[in-house]
Parts: sequence; structure tokens; C-alpha cells
Amino acid sequence: MKHFTNSRFVLLVMVSLLQTGFLFGQSGKKSYTNYQNALKNPLSVKTLRLGFQGMKELPASISQFENLEVLILNNNHLHTLPPEIGNLKSLRKLNVFSNKLDSLPREIGQLRNLEKLIVSGNNLKWLPPEIGRLHFLKELSAKNNMLESIPAEICGLPQLEELYLSINSLKALPPEIGQMEALKFLSLDQNNLQELPPEIGDLPRIRFFILGKNNLDRLPKEIGKLTTLHELNLAHSGILLEIPPEIGNLKHLDLLTIDVNTRLPYVRFGSQTKIVYQ
Repeated sequence: MKHFTNSRFVLLVMVSLLQTGFLFGQSGKKSYTNYQNALKNPLSVKTLRLGFQGMKELPASISQFENLEVLILNNNHLHTLPPEIGNLKSLRKLNVFSNKLDSLPREIGQLRNLEKLIVSGNNLKWLPPEIGRLHFLKELSAKNNMLESIPAEICGLPQLEELYLSINSLKALPPEIGQMEALKFLSLDQNNLQELPPEIGDLPRIRFFILGKNNLDRLPKEIGKLTTLHELNLAHSGILLEIPPEIGNLKHLDLLTIDVNTRLPYVRFGSQTKIVYQ
């Protein structure tokens, strides 16, 4: 009976330690939804989830969260981000979706460990070239903004796999686009693109290419070099869109989406290719 009582006491102590965060050297919570509470012990904070909180500004004290890995700020009323955000050297994910940002601080290029950057649903007219310093970035989402161009520096990101630029005002792409060796997903639909640079054919790992609803009148023949493509969406890309016969080289294509105004040359696709007209 005494042994049972002692065991029960030890168990209760361990549960208490787990609840208070002192077991195994842990002190305090790692994820917070309240900024002021997190600020009481900033070095212990790994995740800040501050979406849907009506925030109008992000305090400069954000720099105190030196070990922060995830910062979620979606659906607020932020017009700017403080330059101090560049001090978050451990940050891996930054989400500022659906705010009122009209620019990003150049210090964002100091987030050397960033892997995912979501700035969609804002009022951005340009992206700072310093984003090109984020060498571990794998996903960049800048959909639904007012971008008219993208800096060539972004095309040098060595690990970028997903680039979302839909619903902007892009008129052209930099020729450096062909340098994106890791890119697998590229969305450019609902822009004002009138042509694609021939370097678009130099993407060695591209699998999904969404290009619908632009103002193209032709595609470069280099499109036929994208032999890793599985899905190509050209629906409503241009009233007089011409597709070069080189598109027949895309033997791994599973889905080709076009519209009735598109002149499709006589080519023999792979047996698995499905053509959908919109």
C-alpha cells in the first residue's frame, strides 16, 4: 500500500511538472495567440498566431522574439511591417495574407532561414529585390496584389519550388525566369502578360504551369522543352493564341486546358493526356 501511495505521489508530481512546463527543461508555452502574453517570455516563443485580431500595426518589439519560427498575421489591417522584422533570424514561415500592405521592408531579405512567405491579398505594387537573398525559400505566394513586374533577383532563389503570382498586373517576365532550377509550380493566370520570354523553356523541374486569362497571342516554341510538365492551363490566355507544334514534346502531360479560340496544331500527345476545352 505504501509503495502504491509513493508511486501515485510521483505520478502526480510529474503531471504537475508537465503542466507548469518545467519537466525536461521546458519553461512556458511555445505557441501564443496573444502578443502581450508572448512578450513576457519572448525567447521561449516558437509560434505566434495573430490572425483575425484587427491589428493595425506590428510593434517594433517583434524583434525580441529571436527564436520565433512561425509568424501568422493574416486577415488584419496592417499597412506596413516594421524593419525590425528582419531580426527574426530563426523565422521559417511568414504569413501576412489579406492585409493592406502596399510595400514590404527591404529587411525581409535578412530572414535567412525563411522557407515559406505568403503576402497574397494585399496592395503590393512591387516586391523588394532583397527577397532574392532568402536562399532557403521554397514557397512564395504573392497572389491578388497589384504587381506589374517581379525583380530578377527572385529568379535566383535556388530552392524555390512554388511561385504563385495569379491575379496581378504583370506585363512581362524577366528572362532570368529560366534560372529557377527547383521550380515545380508556377501560376501566372489573370495577369496582363502579352508574351513569354523564350527562357521559360529552361525550367528543368516544372510540373504545373497555370497561364490562363492573359493577353498572349502566341507561345514561344521553347514551351516544348518543358518535358516534365504534368499540367498546362492555357484557357483564355489570348483570343488569337497560337500554340507551336513543339507542344507535342510534352509526353508526360496529363492535362491540357485550352479554350475554343485556341488553334491547337496536329500533334500526338501521350496516351494519358486529357485535353479540356473551357
